[in-house]
Amino acid sequence: MQTNTFLFLFLIFLISTNIQTSFCADDYRYANCNQAFECGNIQNIGYPFWGINRAGYCGQPEFELKCQDNVPMIKEASNTYRILDISPENQVLTVAREDFYSSICPDHFYNTSLDSAIFRYAPDLRNVTLLYGCSSTPKAPFSEILRQPDCFVNGTNINVFTVTGDLPFNPCNSSVIVPIPETSAQALDNNRITINDALKEGFGLQWQISNDQCNRCIDSGGSCGFNRTTNEFVCFCQDQPTATSCSSWPGACLLFLMFRMAKANVSFSSHRLQYLCK
Repeated sequence: MQTNTFLFLFLIFLISTNIQTSFCADDYRYANCNQAFECGNIQNIGYPFWGINRAGYCGQPEFELKCQDNVPMIKEASNTYRILDISPENQVLTVAREDFYSSICPDHFYNTSLDSAIFRYAPDLRNVTLLYGCSSTPKAPFSEILRQPDCFVNGTNINVFTVTGDLPFNPCNSSVIVPIPETSAQALDNNRITINDALKEGFGLQWQISNDQCNRCIDSGGSCGFNRTTNEFVCFCQDQPTATSCSSWPGACLLFLMFRMAKANVSFSSHRLQYLCK
């Protein structure tokens, strides 16, 4: 009797192991989105971001990250930003405009712009305005006008001035507005740092995507993703995607059902067992 019981339990164990292995083979999307984005000093970044080793379904379309020469980048509107830091807990990106990172002489004069439905500026920022091609030194009502070294742009030598603040009108041929931290603006006004230093410090962007769904998915053992056909969040589980979170049906549930089936002398297919254990 003991031998038969041992053989019966051993058989259940083998069958259970086989079924769980077939059911729990990782969905390729689960495996891919379980990887983190890593580039340079930016490590362990997941949803809503995607890019490089993370496929498009691992994040929302507007959050593609790139890695150029070991420097993480993100494009937003007409600007490309160098990522200096990411705080997933606070949902804040610290970025610097790539076209102004090494020089204040860009090829094109684009203002800093954002999609307000996706990002908003972090607090405690002040705009700095860079003026190009002025016929003369800008006068009042502009305070704190700083002359910068000339730029050679598109074959032309042009003068450059900077103003920390918004201007009521543009007195020069071209201008570019870039936000900088208030502390940097004050240091710039007092000539404690250069405009290049201020622009390299970057500024904060807060993303507007709620993490509640993703947190529930991760807590259930899933990987967060996004369905671009339906424009909805998706939770990739080891066996299949779901709308919110993963179930924990294998293991004890399978053993219990197979034990009851053996006593009742009934049988179910593996797919029926999976359905019952959800």
